[in-house]
Amino acid sequence: MVQVRCRALSRFVPFVVLTTVAVTLGPVAASGSDAPDQAPRPSSAEAHRSAATPQATAYSLIRGASARHEITRGQETVLLARAIYAPRTLPPAFRAPLGRDATLARIEFDERLPSLRGSLAATVDDLRATTKDAHWCSSSTQTLPNRWRTTHFVIWYGAIGGGLTIADYASVLEHVWKTEVGSFGWARPPSYTPNPAPGGKYPVRIANAGAGVYGYVSGGGAHAGLVGDNPATGWNEGDAKASCMVLNPGFANVGSANNLDDLKVTAAHEFLHSIQFGLGVISADANFIEGSAAWIEDEVYDSINDNYQYLWPRWNESMGAYPTANDAFYGYWLIWRALTERYGAGVPGGAEDVMQKIFVNISKGQEILPAAEKAFLALHTYLSYAFHQAAIASFFMKPCGGGYVLPLCFEEAAAYLAKVPANFPVEGVVTKTKGFDWRVRDDYAMNVVQLPDSPKHYPVYFSNASASSPMFWSVACDTGSDLRVDTLGVIEPKTWGNLGVDRTGCVGHSYAIVTNHRMSAPNPDTSFGADYKIWVPYSPITGTMSWSVAGSASGTDGAVTWSESWTENGSATLALKRDPVNVADYLVVNDGSTYSIDYTETRTEYDSGRDCTTTYDGSGSSSGTPADAGFMGSTAPNLDPPNPTDTWADSLNLAFMAPFTYTETFNGGCSSGSTSDPSAFGPFYHGLDGVSSPPCVPAALLGTDDTYWAGWPFVGAWNGSQSKFEFACTKTVPVAGGSQTITVSGTASYPSPP
Repeated sequence: MVQVRCRALSRFVPFVVLTTVAVTLGPVAASGSDAPDQAPRPSSAEAHRSAATPQATAYSLIRGASARHEITRGQETVLLARAIYAPRTLPPAFRAPLGRDATLARIEFDERLPSLRGSLAATVDDLRATTKDAHWCSSSTQTLPNRWRTTHFVIWYGAIGGGLTIADYASVLEHVWKTEVGSFGWARPPSYTPNPAPGGKYPVRIANAGAGVYGYVSGGGAHAGLVGDNPATGWNEGDAKASCMVLNPGFANVGSANNLDDLKVTAAHEFLHSIQFGLGVISADANFIEGSAAWIEDEVYDSINDNYQYLWPRWNESMGAYPTANDAFYGYWLIWRALTERYGAGVPGGAEDVMQKIFVNISKGQEILPAAEKAFLALHTYLSYAFHQAAIASFFMKPCGGGYVLPLCFEEAAAYLAKVPANFPVEGVVTKTKGFDWRVRDDYAMNVVQLPDSPKHYPVYFSNASASSPMFWSVACDTGSDLRVDTLGVIEPKTWGNLGVDRTGCVGHSYAIVTNHRMSAPNPDTSFGADYKIWVPYSPITGTMSWSVAGSASGTDGAVTWSESWTENGSATLALKRDPVNVADYLVVNDGSTYSIDYTETRTEYDSGRDCTTTYDGSGSSSGTPADAGFMGSTAPNLDPPNPTDTWADSLNLAFMAPFTYTETFNGGCSSGSTSDPSAFGPFYHGLDGVSSPPCVPAALLGTDDTYWAGWPFVGAWNGSQSKFEFACTKTVPVAGGSQTITVSGTASYPSPP
C-alpha cells in the first residue's frame, strides 16, 4: 500500500533538532548527524522550530531523527505505522499531524513493510489491524454511506462541510480528468483487475484523513494495488499500480479562505499522483513527484496559485539529489516552471508535454536525470542550456513583458514576490582586488556571484577547477527594461574563459551565473561540489624585455667615402593594465613601467677632393618611465585570454618613444667640433637614416602579413601553455649602404587570479 501527498495548511517551517528522543520501541541508536552537502554554503543555514509548531509533520520529525541516527531503521518503520494508523500512540517527540506528507509516509512505509521481522513486525500488524470498509483506501477504512458516479469516478462519501456539495467534488474531478488525461494526453490510471471499483471507474473517498490533510493518493486499498502493465500505455511498465484517492470532506478544518479552490488544486495535484502510480514512477525522487504535482496545480487552475505557499526552492541544491528534509521538494515546482514555461503554460503540447515526456521516459526504465535530458532533447533543447536560462530567470525574477521575454522571465513573477520576498542566495562577491572561490554541485545546480560595479567595462575570468564537471557560465544585469546577458557557454574541466562586462545602463549589480550539468550518476544519492574561481584581472601585466641593435653600412657620396657602425642596447620592465576608459578597444596603459636605452655610433668619412679624413663619435642615452617617454598606444587587442585561432589576439603589441639627446663629436683633417640633437628618440634609433622601427615579430607569428604589426616595434606572442607573452625574435633589416640586426627577448605574464 503506497500513497502520495497530503496538502498542508501553510508553508512548512523546518523541524526542531532533537538532542534526545525517547521512543518506546526498544533501544535507541546513538545520536549523530548526516552531512550530505559536501559543498558548504554560507547562505543555506536552516532555521529550526519547536516540535509543537503546527507546521511540523510527524513524517519530517521521524525522518529527521533517522537522519541523525537517533532511531534505527526498524524503529523508523514502526513510527511511520503509528503516524499513519494510530497517531495518538506516537511518542511526544513525534506527535504532529502527517499533514502534506501523508503520501510520502505511506510510500516509505510500504517499501519497508516486507523487511520487518519479529516483534517490530508484530507491532506493525497490531497497528494496522482494523475493521475495513469494502471500499477502503489505505488508512481510510470507515464505512461511508453514500456513493456518487461520474463518467470516470466512483465517489464514496459521508457528511461534507465547508459549504461544498458532492456535485462540487464530481464536477472538479471530471474537470481534472478532462484536462490531465483528455486535453494533455497523460495515460489514464489503470483499474485494479483483481477487484476493480464499480464500472471500472477511479475510486475516490471523501473522508477525514487526519489533521491538516487536504488529500492523498494510495497504491493500497480495496480497489488499488499492483497491476504491472498499464493498458493505457504502449509499453509494459512492470510496476504500474492502480490507486485510490482520499479527499478532505469540505476542507473546513484546514483554515483556508476558499474551500472550493482548495478542492480544485488538491484534486489536480492528487490526480497527477494517480497517473504517476499508473506509470510506475511513484518512487522517483520527491522533487520530481511532489514538485511536478505542485507544478500541475498551476497548469490546471492557473488563477488559484495555492502552490505559492511552497516558495521558494533551495536554489543551489541539485536536481539529481535534491534534499527531502523539511519538505523542500514541494518548492521545486518553481524550477520546473522556469524550465517549461517557455513552451506555453496551461496548454496541451506546451509545458505539460515536457513533464509528460520526463515521466514517460522514467516509466520506460530510464533514471531521473537521463529521462529529463532526453525529454528536452526531444524538443530540440539541451537540458543544460534550458537549466542555465532557468537559473538566470529565477535569480532576476522579472515579470514577462516589454523587453523581459521567456525564457528569462516568469509570467507570475510579480505575484510570487508579493507573496514571499525573494531569497535567491548570492554565493559571494568578486572585488577589484579579490576573486571568489566556491563550489557548485553536480547534477544540475546553480550558483550566482556578484561582480564589481565599476568601471563600466572590464573583463571577468572564470576558471573551472574541477576534475570532471563542465559548467555553463554567463554574465547578466538588469537594465530596467530587459536583462543584458552575455553567455560564454560551457567551460570544460581544468580550463578557463572570460567575458567582457558592459555595465552601461545596468540597474543594480552585474552577476556571474554558474550552472553545473555534470551527471555524477543517473540518479545520484549525493551531489558533490565542483570547484570554480571567478576574478577580475585588475593586476597589471608584468614582465621584462630587452633588445639590442647592431648595424653597419658604407658608401660613397660624391667625393666622400664613408663607413659606419652602431649599437643600441635597451631594456624595459613592463607593468601594463587595461585602460578603464578604452577597455572596449582592449587598450593597455602604463602602470609603472621603466626603460633604459644606450646608443653609440662611429663613422669615418674620407673626402678625396680635400684629401682628409674625419671621424665622428656619437652617443645618446635615456631612462625613466614610459610616463616620461610617452607610450604610443600600447595595445593588446584581446587579453581575455588570446584566442589561439586569431593572430591579432595572439599578440601583445608595444610601441613607445624614449626621447634622448644625441651628441656627436668629430675630429680630423677636414674639420672638428660637436653637434647636439635634442629631439632624437628610440628605440631602434639610427643616426644615419633617423628612426627606423620595423616590427620584430616572433617566429610563432611569422607567415602572416608583416604590415599587420606596422608601427609596433615590439610584438609579444602568446604562449598558451605557459600563460605568458614571449618577446623573442631576431631580424635583420636593410639600411642605406648596409643592414642592422635587431634582437628582442623577454616575457610578460598575464595576471594570476587574485
